[in-house]
Amino acid sequence: MEPLDPKRYTISPHTFTQPYTVVYNPFYQSVQAAQLEQELDRLDAVDVLVGEMLTYPDAERILNKIRQNREA
Repeated sequence: MEPLDPKRYTISPHTFTQPYTVVYNPFYQSVQAAQLEQELDRLDAVDVLVGEMLTYPDAERILNKIRQNREA
């Protein structure tokens, strides 16, 4: 096992620091919340588009293929 890089990690009897503590930074939490909200909005938009579809060409193609195989 390679030793830890002293420039990236500091360990002492009383403190421990990590270079990637973005999880606890409120700025990154708000960015993650905004990204989550955008993704949920996109999913809702896709649900609306699919709900407004009158036909489903891919599904119809698959069903027609199955029906042709049964008849043959």
